[in-house]
Amino acid sequence: MDTSETYIKMCKRAEEIQEEWLPKLGDWCLSYQGVIELVTKSAIQVETSHSSSKPEYLTIQIATTFGKGGEAQNSQPDWKGHKSLRRYIWLPRQDQLQEILLEDIPIKRYPQLVGAFYKWIHESNYLMILPYGDGEATACPFFSMEQLWLAFVMKEKYDKVWTGEDWETL
Repeated sequence: MDTSETYIKMCKRAEEIQEEWLPKLGDWCLSYQGVIELVTKSAIQVETSHSSSKPEYLTIQIATTFGKGGEAQNSQPDWKGHKSLRRYIWLPRQDQLQEILLEDIPIKRYPQLVGAFYKWIHESNYLMILPYGDGEATACPFFSMEQLWLAFVMKEKYDKVWTGEDWETL
């Protein structure tokens, strides 16, 4: 799972994906305190990993709703668009990024998805690390599969490309 500064920045700036996030068991997110957290037990508790040589794990509460005094209310979570989620940045895993593209397809067709992904990589020249033949080499600007798949999702679903700083509409 990519928890690099680059991937966190890419996810934070992918507002369309952040707005659609409905926390599920096993999701990774970054808290407003800058801590990477794993959603566990129906999106109510999270396991926290601090970046150190030996990770520590701490169970904390993510409030599903807030009362007037800011206290957590234990109600059935209705996460979509919930203000408490703005305090977290979802860090989707590779399989979740693939599911984002598949959710609009009635029959999940993984071979077609992988084919479209390969075609996008090829057309973007991301396969060409060293120049050969008559083609221009383009070093791939992404350093993990999550970064690469996030860029593909943003291109396919929202017609946006990563500039290194933000997502720009084509």
